[in-house]
Amino acid sequence: MEALWLRVPLLQHVLFYDCEGGDLPPFDGVVESLRSSLGATLATFAPLAGRLVHLDVAVVCAASDAVKFVEEEFHADLRVVAGGEAPDLQVLEQLAPELDDMGKPPTSGVAVGVTVHHGVADGRSFWTFVEEWAAACRGETPAASPCLDRSVINLPGDSDDDGSEDPGKLNVGSPLGGGN
Repeated sequence: MEALWLRVPLLQHVLFYDCEGGDLPPFDGVVESLRSSLGATLATFAPLAGRLVHLDVAVVCAASDAVKFVEEEFHADLRVVAGGEAPDLQVLEQLAPELDDMGKPPTSGVAVGVTVHHGVADGRSFWTFVEEWAAACRGETPAASPCLDRSVINLPGDSDDDGSEDPGKLNVGSPLGGGN
């Protein structure tokens, strides 16, 4: 049953942080803060830095796992790109490639594009991760620990294999959000 999640589209979001008043710290400082807080948050949300194994339908987590973090500058006004009822979809698609991406518009703020495979996280899990990443970026103590207990999910046709015999391997149906 969990193999069905492998065909579900990626979760791709672009988060905009507007800074009209000039309160944004220097871009290099923003990038370093996002990069270091991402690393700290991924230490808690290990499956998001793992490798999705299609044949085993599992996420393999190892000490060497990482995610790509790319910074780039683009020339667009965030209010125009994301504003109104008809955002510029071509520009938005460029901001959320198939990896984490940090974009810097020249004057109006920061855009962060994040992509996650749906086999690793559902929408709620994704937003729990983003909330924890934002808290870490602000220097706050994380509020929640992810629930990685596969046994709390009962899908029709599930086997009894919860991956517990190999702690470095989690079934892709593992919930990441809603800490217990």
